[in-house]
Amino acid sequence: TAEVDWVRPLRQYIARTYQEDPDVYATDCQMLQRMRQDMRGANADETGRDLIFRYYSHLEALEPRFRINEQGVKVTFMWSDAFTNESTQQHSLAFEKAGVLFNLAVAFAMHGARLFSDSSSEMELTTVHMAGIYFQVAADRFHYLNENFLHAPSLDLQQETVNVLNGMMMAQAQECALIKSRLEKKKANTLSKLAQQAALMYSNVYDNLKAIIDTHQLPRGWLLLTETKLRYYQAMAQYHEAHVDESKNRYGTSIARYSLADQHAREATKLVGQFTETFFSTTNLADDLCPESVQGLQEMITHLAANITEELSRANNDNDVIYNEPVPNTSTLPALEAASVVSNFDINKFYASEERSNVVGGELFARLIPMSVHESSSLYSEEMAKMLRAEEDKVNLADGELQDALSFMKMPGSLKRFERPLSLSGQGGRSGVNAILAELAEPSRAVREAANSVQASERTNPLSETRARVDGQRIRATDELADLSRMLDDEQYASEQILTEYASEPLFVGYQPSSRAAAFFREQMDENQKKLADAASLDNSIHNDYKTAIEPWLPTLQNGSDGV
Repeated sequence: TAEVDWVRPLRQYIARTYQEDPDVYATDCQMLQRMRQDMRGANADETGRDLIFRYYSHLEALEPRFRINEQGVKVTFMWSDAFTNESTQQHSLAFEKAGVLFNLAVAFAMHGARLFSDSSSEMELTTVHMAGIYFQVAADRFHYLNENFLHAPSLDLQQETVNVLNGMMMAQAQECALIKSRLEKKKANTLSKLAQQAALMYSNVYDNLKAIIDTHQLPRGWLLLTETKLRYYQAMAQYHEAHVDESKNRYGTSIARYSLADQHAREATKLVGQFTETFFSTTNLADDLCPESVQGLQEMITHLAANITEELSRANNDNDVIYNEPVPNTSTLPALEAASVVSNFDINKFYASEERSNVVGGELFARLIPMSVHESSSLYSEEMAKMLRAEEDKVNLADGELQDALSFMKMPGSLKRFERPLSLSGQGGRSGVNAILAELAEPSRAVREAANSVQASERTNPLSETRARVDGQRIRATDELADLSRMLDDEQYASEQILTEYASEPLFVGYQPSSRAAAFFREQMDENQKKLADAASLDNSIHNDYKTAIEPWLPTLQNGSDGV
C-alpha cells in the first residue's frame, strides 16, 4: 500500500465539523499516522501481527467520530493487488479496512506456516497447536472479510478469492490437528477420520481454486500443491483405516485399503515430482513457499509411500499363508468417516482483554464526542419533551374525569352531614360520635322491607323446596327423553329386522326404514337435551351465587325486620 496523509484531512474535518481547535488533537493525528506507517513496514511475525491489529482496531474506532469519504475526511487510500500487483485507490474507509484486514489474515497465516514448516517428527505439541490456532484466526479474518466487504474493487478481495483463502487456512489447521494427534500417539481410527477430513477440505479448495485460477490470476502452482496434499491425505486416511480393519480381523478389506492407499501415494509422488526450480521463480511464491518446504513434503510422501508398500506386502503375505480371505474391489469399499476439529477462531478471543489493551493502547480522539452522540442527545431531548406533553395531557384528562365523578356523587357537599359538632350531650349521656354510630347502625327502610319480604316468602314457599322441585322436574325430563330415545332405538331395530327378513316380498318393495321417519324426532330430542343441559348449567350458576351471597344472611333475613 502507498503512503497516505491522515493528519491534514483530520485537522480540517475537526475544525469544520466539530468547530474545535485541531491543535488539541494534534498528538492523536500523529499517532494514527505513525500507526499506519508501522503497519506498512510490518513483518510476518508476532510484532508485525500486533502492529496491523492495532491499526485496524483504531480504524474501527474512527467510524463513530469521522465520516471518512470524499465529502468528509478525504484520504486517498491506494492498495496493490496481492497477486496482479495492480493498484486501486479509493477514499472509502471500508476499502482501507478491507486491505488492512486482508494483511492481518495473511500475517497470522504466514506466522502459522513458519511454525508448520518444521518436520512433523521434530515438532513439539505446543508448536503445532499454536500453528493450528494461527491458521484458524486467519480463516476467521478471511471469513469476516468475505461476509462484510461485498463490493471488492480488486481481484484479491473478491469473495471467490477470499473463500479459497479461507478454505486453505481451514485445511492447514486440520493438518495441524492431525499432526498433533500423531505426536500424541492417537489410535488409527482417530487418525483416519482426521486425515479424511483434511483430504475433503483440500478437495473443496482444489475445486474452488480450479474454477477461478485464471479469471482471478492466482498462482497456478497453488493448484499443483493443493492436489498433491489432497492425494497425500487420501493415502494417509486409507493407510490408517487399513490398520483399523486389521485390528478387527477384516484382513481382505485391509489389503484393499492398503492397495487404495498405495494408488493415492503413487499419485502424490508423481505430482510432487513436478515441482521444479521454475516453480519457485514466481515472485508471488518466492516468500511464501521455499524449496525446503517442498523437500519436506517430498520426504513425507516418500516415507508414507514406503510404509504403505511395506504394509501391503506384509498383509498380502499373511493373507496368502494364514487367512486366505477374499480381497474386495477397491471401488466397493465403504466411504471413510471424517472428523472436523477446527473452526473459525475469533480474533477477539485470541487477544485477551488485558493483552488487547496492551497491544491496541488508549483510544484516540477520546475527548471528541461523536456526532452520533450529539444527534442522539438532540433526539432524546425532543422525545423527552414529546413524552412530557403527552403525560400532561393525560393528567389534565384525569383531572376532568375526577371532577365529573365528584359532581355526579354530589361531593363534597354530601359529606356535610358528617360534620355536625361532636359535643357531649350532658353528664352521663352519649357523646356525639356514639350518636352518629347509632344512627348509622339503624337499618334503613329498604333493608327492613327486604327482610320482611324474605320472611314471608320462606313461610309460604321456602327456597329449598323450590330448588328440590326444579331438580325433580329436571330429572323427570331427563328420564323421559331417555325413554323416548330408547323407544326410537327399539322401533328402528324392529324395522330393520323386518326389512331384512321380508325385503324380497312384493308388499315390501316400497318399504322405507323407520330411521328416516324418526330423524325429525331425534333432532327435536337432541335440541331438547341441549336446552335441558343449558338450563341445568344456569341453575347451578344461580345456586352458586345464592350460596355465596344470600345463604350466609338467610338466617338473619328469615326473622324479618326484627332480625336485622
